[in-house]
Amino acid sequence: MSLDLTTSENLHISTRLEDCKRQIEVLEQLHFKLIDGTNTLIKTSKRRDAALARAEERLSLLTDLFIQLEATNQPTRKRKIE
Repeated sequence: MSLDLTTSENLHISTRLEDCKRQIEVLEQLHFKLIDGTNTLIKTSKRRDAALARAEERLSLLTDLFIQLEATNQPTRKRKIE
């Protein structure tokens, strides 16, 4: 009887161990998938940051150019003293 109980316990432990191994495999796959997704988000974020920096630089240059053009095209007005 004691041997049957030990065999039953052993079977239960073996089954539980296999279940745990399957769960670990699933979790590892999900972990790698999460890492890949995170890396994709980081790359996308870096590209957007670079695009934003370029856009801000262009905006600054265009603003300076607009100010120069506006200053060049200002008519010189002299008021007549009456």
